[in-house]
This record gives sequence, structure tokens and C-alpha cells, in this order.
Amino acid sequence: MDWKFLEFAKLEPATWMYLSGLLAVAVFFRFRRLWSLRNWDLITLYLIMPGLLATGKVDEMLAERAPEPIVAAPATASTSQAIGTLDRNESWRGVKRFGYTWLFGISAYFVLRSLLDVLIVRRDRLQQNLTPPGIAFLTTSLFAYLILLIAGGEPEPAGKAGAHVASSLLSGETLLPQYRGADPATILFMMPSAAIQRGLAQSGMKSADLDQAQAEHNIARSALIICHLLLLAGLVLIGWKHFQGIESGLAMALLYLLLPVTFMHSVKLDHLIPTTLLVWSIFLYRVPAAVGTLMALAAVSFFPLILVPLWLSFYRARGWAWFVGFFVATTLALWLLVYLVPPLLSFIEMWSTSLADKVLLTADMAQKSVGLWTSNTQIYRLPIVIVHFILLVVLIFIPREKNLGDLISLSAALLLMTQFWYADRGGTHVLWYLPLLIMMVFRPSLRALAPSPAAAPVQASLTP
Repeated sequence: MDWKFLEFAKLEPATWMYLSGLLAVAVFFRFRRLWSLRNWDLITLYLIMPGLLATGKVDEMLAERAPEPIVAAPATASTSQAIGTLDRNESWRGVKRFGYTWLFGISAYFVLRSLLDVLIVRRDRLQQNLTPPGIAFLTTSLFAYLILLIAGGEPEPAGKAGAHVASSLLSGETLLPQYRGADPATILFMMPSAAIQRGLAQSGMKSADLDQAQAEHNIARSALIICHLLLLAGLVLIGWKHFQGIESGLAMALLYLLLPVTFMHSVKLDHLIPTTLLVWSIFLYRVPAAVGTLMALAAVSFFPLILVPLWLSFYRARGWAWFVGFFVATTLALWLLVYLVPPLLSFIEMWSTSLADKVLLTADMAQKSVGLWTSNTQIYRLPIVIVHFILLVVLIFIPREKNLGDLISLSAALLLMTQFWYADRGGTHVLWYLPLLIMMVFRPSLRALAPSPAAAPVQASLTP
């Protein structure tokens, strides 16, 4: 007998976009208030997809021409040769130009939307079209589907490289040159999973003959599932403690799982880790010591460093010493660990290589870059960087007294600005700011939620 009902097939991104769009409209769309801000935000969140589908097509065409790189950094010779070949293909150039131009355009809109969000004072309470138990059931079902995709799928090159480097560092092995560009934040997050896997093998609970590649895949998959779970838990807790109740938290988690980009980038651990730490920083905003620690861990991915001055202005004279103290202490502890543990010394080289590839875009890397910025166009990144840092300075002082709503909106604006000059596929790192946009959609007026004047490092209350 052919058991067809047991067969499982992954939905294509375009198919998921249409199906999830209909479901999102059914649950969140305000049919009696067609011109409400909620409806407009729901539509614009889905407008990200045309650009992502186009850039995804570009990556598919590139993968067909070049062998799969060990790491995600655009530094391999095979990738460079494939790009040179495809650049002579008018169709490929057109899809690439459309995809990144579309993403830059929608990112510019969301920058404006985030800045204007600070001025929106009146925020009416809007109920969902589905009851809280129904939302909880749908959220749980979609998360189970996400776990199924991750468990049955293949980790991306960056995840596999991170798992390999984490295992190698724990065992004291010398890394091969092709792993030098592995993402440092991914490696750091995978260390616990790699240590557990290694401990189980040494204790005899797992076969020592287990295929090394399979073991590394298990490390990557477990890290991905944990990261998604932590991110969803953070959204639910933010809605429960800081917004209008548990219903808002469940609604944010459901929308996060419904949006197609979540499933398209479900295995991009280097996108998920800093975002998860940022979400939990928002939940723990009244514990500046915990926030400083989380922000220091997130800063291993470079771009969260942009947010540190903004968060410092949020605390000002109400917890800034705890925030700065624990940020500096955690950063120093990380680097001290690197110097004290000999196998971790290569971490410094990986950090600097990743910085050069993804942020600085050296002349050599520009020749092999996959994205809008190339050796001929990277000169235009400088004005964008200058505008970005001018915006950062302005937002430090305006508004002077920031509440939690201001912090969410302005953090989203700064992360969105990073998309315009980030060298490695700038514009496609949607998961960096997506949870913040979702919070903007559902948040009530948070004018009363400011740092407590007597914020203690551990004992501070988490209730609004």
C-alpha cells in the first residue's frame, strides 16, 4: 500500500507567502477599520518578500555554478569565478538588481516608519480575530512545523562551519584555513551544544564512531531550535509583562511564525542569535546589568554595537552605570577567556576575518561580494555610513527622555540603516530587525515604561 498521507514536502517560499498571507489577514486584519495602521503594517511586512524571493533566486543560480562553500563568507575562489561568469548574464544581473533595490526601498520605508512611530501617541487596543486559545494552538502548531523543517533539513554552510569550529576548539584541533571566516557569534552560541555532544560521546552514551559530519549537523540543528524557542518565548513574555497582556505576546509570536521570511531564513543562525539576545534585552530592560551582559554577547556579531549608545541614552542617570559596567565586564571576560584558553586563540583571527569580509569590504572581498556593493560601487557606501552615524548621534539626544516604545522603534531604525552599507548581502538580513517591527505593530502606548530610577542590577522588578 502506498502511504501517501505520511509523505512530507516543504512548501516553496512563494507558496508559503500566499498561504500565510491569507491566514495573517484572517487573524489580524481589521475588516471594520480598513484604513487602520494595523492593516497597513500587516501589508508592508509582506512587501519584503518580492525582494527576498529575487535575492534567493540569485543565490540559487550562484550555487548551481559554484560548489557549496564551507563558510558563508563570499571569499572562496569558486564563488568568485561563478560571480564573474554570472555577471555576464543579463538575466542574473537583472534579478540581482531588482532584488537588492527592492529590499533597499522597503528598508528605507521601514526606517521612516520606525522614526515616525515615536510620534504616534494614540494607540487603540485592537483585538485579534481569533481567540487566545486559538492563537496559542496555531502558534504551537507552526512552531512544531518549524522544528520539523529544521530537523529534516540541511544546515546552511555558516551553521555547519560554526559547529565544526566549535567542536574543533573544544578538542584543541588546528583549524583549516577555509574555516577562518566562520561567524564568531555562531561559534560562541554553539559551544554549549558542542560540549554536550562531546561529553555524551566520551561518557559512552553516544557512539564514538558517530559520523563527524552528522554530529556537527545535530549541533547546528539543536542550536537553531533553541534559538527560535528563546526568541518566541521572549516575544510572548514581552507581550505579557510590558504590553497589554498574554494575548499580545501570543499574537506577536504567531505573526513571527506566519511571516515567510521566518521559514526562508529559519537556518540562518548568524541572523537569529543577536536578534534573540536583543529581544531578551528588551524584556529585561529594567535590569540594566542583565541588558549590559546580553548586549556584550550580541556585540560579537558587530552590528549590535551600533545600538549601545542609544541604549546608554535610554538609561542615562537611571541605571547607566550598571549597563556600562556589565557590558565592559562581559566584553573583557570574553577576550580574557580567548587569551587564557589556547585553543580559542584562533577566535581572534576568525573575528577579524569576519569583520573584514562583512563590514569593511576590503578591495579583495569586493571582487567576490554577493550583493549590491562591488569594487565599482562601494565608494557610495561612505556617505551612507556618515548619514547613519549622524542619525545615531541625533537619536541619542532626541527624544531626551526615552520610554520603552521609543527604544524599540529607534533600535529598529538603526538596524535598518545598517542594511544599506553592510557588505555581505546587505538588505537581506531581515531577521535582525523583524521582531522589533512586530513589536511596533502590537505595542500599546509605553510612555509610562521608562527605566526605574532605582534600578538594581538583579532585584529590579520586571512588571510594568
